[in-house]
Amino acid sequence: MLLEVQEFRRRVVHDLSNLIRDLQAETGRSGAEETAAWEASLFKAADVLASPKLKDFHLHVGQRGSVVLEYRLPASASYCDLVLLGRHDSRPTAVIVELKDWHPGSARTGPAEELVIFHGELVLHPCGQVRGYVEYCRRFHSAVIDRIADVHGCVYMTRSPDAHELSRSPHDGLADEFPIFSDRSEDAEVRFPDFILSRLSRPDHEFATSFEKGTYRQDRSFCVAIADLIETGRSPFALLDHQRLALAVCMEKANEVLKSGRKATIVIEGPPGSGKSAVAAHLWAALRQRPDLQNDACVIATTSAAQRTNWRRLFETTKRGAAGVVLSAASYAPATARWVGGYLKRHGPGALPPDRWRQNIDSCRSANGGKLGPETPPLISIVDEAHALINPEEPRARTPSGYPVAFGPQAWHIIRASRLSVFLMDPAQGFRIRENTTVDDLSQWSREQGADFVGSISLAGAQFRAGGSVEYATWVDELLDTGYPAVPWHPAAGGAGMRFEIVDHPFALEETLRTRLLQGHSARLAASFARPWITAPTRNRVSVKSERSDFVIPVDRGLGREAWTRRWNYVPGGSDYTFFIQAPPGSPMAADPLCEVGCPYVVRGFDFDWIGLLWLSDLVWREGRWRAQLDHIHETGIAAATRGARRELAKGEEGSNYREVLRRTRQAYRILLTRAMKGVIVWFEDPETREHFKQALEVG
Repeated sequence: MLLEVQEFRRRVVHDLSNLIRDLQAETGRSGAEETAAWEASLFKAADVLASPKLKDFHLHVGQRGSVVLEYRLPASASYCDLVLLGRHDSRPTAVIVELKDWHPGSARTGPAEELVIFHGELVLHPCGQVRGYVEYCRRFHSAVIDRIADVHGCVYMTRSPDAHELSRSPHDGLADEFPIFSDRSEDAEVRFPDFILSRLSRPDHEFATSFEKGTYRQDRSFCVAIADLIETGRSPFALLDHQRLALAVCMEKANEVLKSGRKATIVIEGPPGSGKSAVAAHLWAALRQRPDLQNDACVIATTSAAQRTNWRRLFETTKRGAAGVVLSAASYAPATARWVGGYLKRHGPGALPPDRWRQNIDSCRSANGGKLGPETPPLISIVDEAHALINPEEPRARTPSGYPVAFGPQAWHIIRASRLSVFLMDPAQGFRIRENTTVDDLSQWSREQGADFVGSISLAGAQFRAGGSVEYATWVDELLDTGYPAVPWHPAAGGAGMRFEIVDHPFALEETLRTRLLQGHSARLAASFARPWITAPTRNRVSVKSERSDFVIPVDRGLGREAWTRRWNYVPGGSDYTFFIQAPPGSPMAADPLCEVGCPYVVRGFDFDWIGLLWLSDLVWREGRWRAQLDHIHETGIAAATRGARRELAKGEEGSNYREVLRRTRQAYRILLTRAMKGVIVWFEDPETREHFKQALEVG
């Protein structure tokens, strides 16, 4: 809601309970602790804005979202507490004010510019938080870009009378750029009003309105952004909130381990779209600027061929030609699978049993003159999509993958070989049985190898896909969990926000996506593995006849039955997944981005403006719950569990294998439903499942 300062103050003084109630209804947050913080900060903000000179300026105090009294940054889940809007000289201006209701003495000077110690824990400096908001608006906010507006920021400590601890070295430069005002009369009555008046001299209602309705202005394709980062060294991302915290912690830990020679492990967790890969790319770029980390001393490790080939292509096609910094997680093993084969041939098939992997490492070391793995291991390893790391301590994870499971967990070797290991993960995206590494595993293996373990940094609550809608991501999680989301989510009716559309048949799905392509958006078709990959052996995809396509779906559009056909994504050489994701010149996808269908494995970790989802019959809604239909499940990564589930169902029971298949299939759909930046178009093969979704969406 956009208010004049005078009206804002009136409501705080005379109608505070109703103002808070309105904001609770708007945001969905009503906890007692938050309510108390609102009451304190609102009164302080109203007092400090009491100057008659400010009465006409506009104050943005909220928007439909999850945090009260905050302006929601376009296409993100981050909020600015207060934004004063007006003009200064001849230019529109926004001043972002971060309110901190921190108790006196609760914060101390931290080890780095953007890190402070709050109640004994490392947190993002409030000025660093504001820096992220200001940078985001300057670079990506449509109203700021179109009107060439200025954006400034500051911090107001609503409870603390002294901000000295947060303003001295190493934070002094940050506090000079984004001043901190404390709760003392000099600041409240003089310094803060003077700061505002030096940046806002008169109101501008038109700019205030356009700012409130502003949109995100940038091509947000992850591949495009990463290519720009590698090419220029300048990050195309503006990291916000806990993303900035994660980067600052990683940079500080890197400084520490490189100076001391100690080892450390950092875990960064977050749901789809929370910016894990953006943090990984930003961290790599920042570390590569260090003179002591040239060449391949800082690498990005990947957990699958899809991620590895796409990252490498992005690095190869830039002037830096830095493909060597992209490693496979399997490359950290003490030796290759071929070496293991030769060893077993010489010593017998039982020479390296996986359940004795530590002894096997010793055997490998002895056989190789004391050496293990790469001769020049990296100093710093950044592991994206780390939830897909293999831990063969679980027998079901010992499936063919190119990794020699005789040597134990992949993550164990990454920690062993690296001075600093940074794992970015979302356990709920591990949809294959062998993708089973946990945060507890990483903690245990770090202690075992003498590495400092930095407790998991959470990016939960952030969302940079789905139009910035945390509500959509929560709705997806709850829908796939119980089938009944606790809070209804409504697709955006127009331009901004996340869209979700249900269509009647695959032809309508394709037609809708082609319209989006003509509008300049990116789009892909996707599905779970509910169809066998019959075209996999085909080298020349163009020569495959339509009747041999992987998808042959009969449709009656009123003119008789016709077949909608497609093939699974083409993978040259069995491992090059860049053709589907990046559509390089000369590839079928370059000519037609909708000529193939991508699976969860190929699209995981990447995004597109629009996703066309074929929701097939592997996961259906029956009698008030989700059911896995095994005859429609062709995912090889859970084949053993699927076979076990068949045996269980033959006995009339839904045992552990069936429950595992159901859980993994739901995870696959979670991946597919969270790839889009702007919207998802869905065709349901099963009518009952379609109807359940329509009810969950409260449409039709």
